Parts: sequence; structure tokens; C-alpha cells
Amino acid sequence: MPLDRDVDLPRFVALLRNLAPADFAEVARAIDAAHRTAADEVVAWEDLMRVDEALRRRGRSRQAARAAHEAAAAVRFAASSSPISV
Repeated sequence: MPLDRDVDLPRFVALLRNLAPADFAEVARAIDAAHRTAADEVVAWEDLMRVDEALRRRGRSRQAARAAHEAAAAVRFAASSSPISV
């Protein structure tokens, strides 16, 4: 089912900036569970390529790159503000 709704980027980034240590641990467990085998890695790369192609077709690559940059910066901020060691 195609979704053409825009993400509320400022709200999403604000949520990421407030990730707690437990959130980081949960995300790490989910990533570990999703990438147990080489086949899992291949599926992940195929999915990423499909998303990239869909963004290019819709002319949204620049918006996606900006969103990814802001999201990564927010996660780095949350990690640096946390007592956990990354």
C-alpha cells in the first residue's frame, strides 16, 4: 500500500534527541535480531535499494538525505547526552 504522507520531521527529530539508554539497547537488540545471517544482510541491502529507487522516482532524494542527516545528528546528540558508552 503506497504511503504519500509526509513525516513531521521536526517532531521525529525531537523524539530521537530524547532517546534513553533503554531505547538504544532495544534498537541494538532489534538490529542484531534482523541481521543474524548473510542472507539477512542481503535482504536489508535490497530493501535499502528499493527505498532509494522509490525516493529517486518521486524526486524526494534530497529531502530524504536532509531527514537522514538531521536524524543521525539527533541520535548522536542523544548518545552524547546519555551515560551509556557507545
